[in-house]
Amino acid sequence: MKKLLLLFVFSMISCNSNKLELNNIQIMAYNYAPDYSIQKLTPNFIIYSFINSSAESINLRKIDANSDDVVGYSSSIEIKLLEQITTDAKLKDETFFVEKVTPEIEIYDGPIIRIKISYTNGKEMSFIFQAKNYDENSKFFLYKNLYDSIIENSKPELFDGKKLELLKRKQKDFAKYVHHKDSLLLPIPNIFPPPPPLDEVKFVKPK
Repeated sequence: MKKLLLLFVFSMISCNSNKLELNNIQIMAYNYAPDYSIQKLTPNFIIYSFINSSAESINLRKIDANSDDVVGYSSSIEIKLLEQITTDAKLKDETFFVEKVTPEIEIYDGPIIRIKISYTNGKEMSFIFQAKNYDENSKFFLYKNLYDSIIENSKPELFDGKKLELLKRKQKDFAKYVHHKDSLLLPIPNIFPPPPPLDEVKFVKPK
């Protein structure tokens, strides 16, 4: 009887240790811009968010697209939405979220949005979607709702000091991850150097 009880307890511990529980979610909206210092296109972020398993979100957002100035703030995420995403993503793999190539031409000028979902057992899920409205049957519906929540449910208090610097570091690390994942989908081309200023162009009089 004691042996049976010990086996039961051990099996329960093993099951709990293998249970998929959410660790965190990271989301970044971005586009690609030329970085002439390394001759490559790199992710130019618009908004970055780090969400923990308690539905607490901290966010970094650019004040202006043409500036490096940023603000850090928190936002509210519904725990029900987070639970739905956790359940949905753990039953799928990344290939499920890859968009199929179709002959239809679609014009889209919004940002790329990449999400990364990390579980406590080490499993990770990452894929991209667009900043557009999806219907309820879309596989991206829950994830776009999460992105909208980050933007719409922001709190007025802004971060400064160490908290802001930590968030900046998280965003830079995630940008490297984004660049790597995107390059696996499609090789990111090198760029040509910028044209020289007009006053550096020399006109030679023909002989």
